[in-house]
Amino acid sequence: MSLKTLIIAVGGAALALGVATSAPAQDPAAEGGALFEARCKFCHESGAGGAPERAHLASLPKTKIVETLTSGVMSDMAADLTEAQIDAVATFLTSPTTTAPAHEHEMPATETPAPAPATPPAEPAV
Repeated sequence: MSLKTLIIAVGGAALALGVATSAPAQDPAAEGGALFEARCKFCHESGAGGAPERAHLASLPKTKIVETLTSGVMSDMAADLTEAQIDAVATFLTSPTTTAPAHEHEMPATETPAPAPATPPAEPAV
């Protein structure tokens, strides 16, 4: 059997079994979120090593994030990512539906005001 015949046979069998021969397109923000969770979260949500917090990254233009991952300071960390994966991470970070998690140190303190001291009303002067 030739290689061409084998490829056609395997492709036909996969279609007959209902198996997709190519991966379905995934939501870029969802894929970027999964990549961020797996590869970036540790440093960018803990401030480890002086890494900018995720909220700061979300304020950057998407093009700046892509540039940083492809040719900037994070290029070594992203060297094995595809262009589509880098774009997905940037999409995730800059998506208006993506919100950075609240950290305790960033949340405003909720203080309950102390009750006013009870003072008896002043007696009228005579």
